Amino acid sequence: MYRVTGDREQGVTHDCAGVPSGSDRIVPLPQPGRLHSGRVAVDILNRARHVGRAMSDVVFVEGERVTLRPIEEADLGFVTAGVNHPEVRPFVGQSFPTSLGRERRYLEELNERLDAVSVLVWAGDDRVGVVEFDPVDREAGVADFAVWIHPDHHGKGYGREAAELMLGYAFEELRVHKVTAEAYETNAASRALLESLGFTREGVGREDVYLGGEYRDTHYYGLLEREWRDQQGGVDGADRTGDDTNDPA
Repeated sequence: MYRVTGDREQGVTHDCAGVPSGSDRIVPLPQPGRLHSGRVAVDILNRARHVGRAMSDVVFVEGERVTLRPIEEADLGFVTAGVNHPEVRPFVGQSFPTSLGRERRYLEELNERLDAVSVLVWAGDDRVGVVEFDPVDREAGVADFAVWIHPDHHGKGYGREAAELMLGYAFEELRVHKVTAEAYETNAASRALLESLGFTREGVGREDVYLGGEYRDTHYYGLLEREWRDQQGGVDGADRTGDDTNDPA
């Protein structure tokens, strides 16, 4: 599961190494056990922009500027490079390198699950991040939210709009009662995003994550369906910029 990541997400949250659809050409990733440097990561991302660019015709949820689409084989390069990115991986709980093969297996497992929803965030023709509910507890009526936006696309409001679309989906279609989320204390952008969306900070896990050489707190948030519905009337006047998140939720 990812956590919400913010503008300096340093992630979710969540471009990236790529594999073209229907091809065996794969942009090389670092060998297992080697954390790649920022320079290597950037090189991977630059090469990935020219590989696997095909966009799925399937639209899951469509917004004004972003579209949420199912994650397909051609998207795995972007996802793999994203969660390995030095500014993303600390906030998505990605302590070790992950491979294209591992992400492919994760996607296959995800497609069989009935308790998780993970979709790709597109802005025009560009992949920009991932947003998800994982898990979705249908009996309790609770979904755990997370998002990461690639650092190249921070500060454009994509994470906020993707979050708004997913919250609407959660409360209107999944009919959950509550959405939860978490963000590290160092991820001020993610915490600000959640609070601007109406989430209430419900608790703090003291020094339960090791980040940047220190033990840090995790902040836990919740948003009830009635709170979300109460604020829908005043959404038009809200500030829709200044999001983007990467703890990666």
